[in-house]
Amino acid sequence: MPYTKESFYEQFKWDSVFQPTYEIIELEEQESQIIATVASSSKRYKFLKNDPLTCKFRVSFGSNEITKLESMDCPSADWNVWQTERDALVDWTRKNNPELDGFIHDLTMNGAINYLKAIELYENRKDAL
Repeated sequence: MPYTKESFYEQFKWDSVFQPTYEIIELEEQESQIIATVASSSKRYKFLKNDPLTCKFRVSFGSNEITKLESMDCPSADWNVWQTERDALVDWTRKNNPELDGFIHDLTMNGAINYLKAIELYENRKDAL
């Protein structure tokens, strides 16, 4: 996803709501690029049963600045489990808390807050006991 400085900041704010932590596992230098393997944990990844999530990123540099940040792959990810958990949350929220419906596509800080509210309500639902 191409970012401007402003849109990257919006993505950063969205992500920060989930209280992520990041650990650099490995750095590999390739000419004017760095391949970084990063393990991240967050409330969202815990809910999606993919915590920590380990991914590789290609960071390109030019004129002493980052010019490009590319997501490569996430070898630790179980996308089937991720999708199952996400879909269950979205479906349950649509039926039981329609005021939060649409959080999954709202990449603003408010959307992330609603995502977290949906997770909390879903995990505390009466039929989960």
